Amino acid sequence: MAYPTWTPAHDIALLYMAAAYGTDHNLSPEEGVSVQAALAPWAAGYNLEVRPTLIEGVTRLTEADSPDEAVDQAIERLSNELSADHHTDILEGLVDIAEADGVLLQREQGLIAHVAAAWGHKALGESLLDNTTAEVEGTSDDWSLIHELAFLFIAIAHAGNNELNTDEIAMLRKRLQPWHPDLGEEGIDDVIRTALRVYADADEDLIQHVVETLKQALPDVQLLAVLDDIYCMARADGPVTDAEESLIDTLGSAWDVQVRLSPRCK
Repeated sequence: MAYPTWTPAHDIALLYMAAAYGTDHNLSPEEGVSVQAALAPWAAGYNLEVRPTLIEGVTRLTEADSPDEAVDQAIERLSNELSADHHTDILEGLVDIAEADGVLLQREQGLIAHVAAAWGHKALGESLLDNTTAEVEGTSDDWSLIHELAFLFIAIAHAGNNELNTDEIAMLRKRLQPWHPDLGEEGIDDVIRTALRVYADADEDLIQHVVETLKQALPDVQLLAVLDDIYCMARADGPVTDAEESLIDTLGSAWDVQVRLSPRCK
């Protein structure tokens, strides 16, 4: 489909719909009202009507081979075409939309953090999320640092061959237990089940959010320990593949720590 009159307002509509619908594939009435209200001044600025602009934005999002890529392309175009003050306004609109149904989902948090970081507004993104008026998914006893670790370990193990075998599950239990010794085997299994449910619906934004959360929460020495654990997860079903090694290197770069592939996996 061609988009001969695509404007920054359309890219903003795409981002807003990614926040309202793309994160959970459900558009509540409150989110619908919030999206239209947030987009209205942008549409007016380009002499556009709100509803057709929204329809074109969500159409490009849903018809894209990769919705995540469509979002990143919109972010890049807006980075080049709009000012820092405009970026702030868009981020505030994203938060308003994410808060509209009363719950700030992890995937919504991830999208907001991703957009803010891409535009050089990481501190603003963190401030907006820290000061949200909505209930924040993932801050209760149902989701904590141990769940973040389990989620990341699962993501790395799954990336190797698109499955989790019994050896990897056993290694996952073994590597998680020292991070929360008082949980016991049953407690660790509950953590793994919760992380698996979240991972089943995860996208790149959520994975990036987890990586960033761990970077902020853990000192370098513990991040190194996490990398060791991930290396052991990768080794659980055989030699570490090039793809797994590349992922570990990418994590080390993201956390600004030196990767040490140490075989402490017995």
